[in-house]
Amino acid sequence: MKTNTRSFPVGLLAFLFVVGTSGAFAQFKPKTIRFWVANEATGLPFSKLIKAPLHPTVGVGMDFWVRSRKHWQQSLGTDLTMYYQRLSEYAVMLDAAYTLGYKFGFGLQTNLHTGVGYKRSFLPGDVYLFEAGKYTKTTHPGKPQMNIKLGAGLEYPLSPTLSLTTDYKIMAVIPYSDFLPFSAHTFIGVGMKVKLAK
Repeated sequence: MKTNTRSFPVGLLAFLFVVGTSGAFAQFKPKTIRFWVANEATGLPFSKLIKAPLHPTVGVGMDFWVRSRKHWQQSLGTDLTMYYQRLSEYAVMLDAAYTLGYKFGFGLQTNLHTGVGYKRSFLPGDVYLFEAGKYTKTTHPGKPQMNIKLGAGLEYPLSPTLSLTTDYKIMAVIPYSDFLPFSAHTFIGVGMKVKLAK
């Protein structure tokens, strides 16, 4: 069974547009902005914490809804992530992201991350098409996919507006190939979170 991923990015962008512009969601203005760098690896999670070779990953995210209590913290926002595998692919992902955190009295916060979104992967090198008995150079428009993420992390405040973060996430991507329905990936990285002025 084929997964229809072409309509998924349209639906996600429409949802984010409604959240950002609707008067009913006026409180959904960016509350925090997040930056991170990570290493991506293809394979089952927990088999090895950091896998070589390194596949550089960069990301930026914003939280539009934040609920803070004495210990429990929640946030909902969007993430834009890019990673590069020299021999396999480079990819761009746009996700809706939710975080549930528990803050200890001394400031350290543990986080549970979830996310779902659109992934578009591109071949990293030249692409050739075999036609009429010969190869001709062509272009690759990218492969649309859907991704689901789950992760855990730590967060520690350096100041009232700036926090240091570290995360470990696993990701499943569909569709993958005719032989395997999905591919598994892991990310381990560090980043910063900035609280914006109210």
